[in-house]
Amino acid sequence: MLGGHAGGSAGWPGDFEPRLVPKNARWLAGFNDRILSLYAYGMSVRDIRSHPAQIYGVEVGPELVSKVTDAMVDGLVTWQIRPLDAIIVT
Repeated sequence: MLGGHAGGSAGWPGDFEPRLVPKNARWLAGFNDRILSLYAYGMSVRDIRSHPAQIYGVEVGPELVSKVTDAMVDGLVTWQIRPLDAIIVT
């Protein structure tokens, strides 16, 4: 049967219910936090990339890992150069 539907509803628009990322979402909630956690433990980009592949069966590019960790580093630098509150030590 060419071009027809061979039973079941798989493949028809609106029938697919994703398990990992909810419908209409572009990102998995908490995913950046997981990447940052692995980075904080000293894992390399290669190790961080292999983690989602093993757990979720998805590949994450090195650019994504770098983008997430670079954003964290930018925030860390901002936090490090913030003005400190005056403290009086007696």
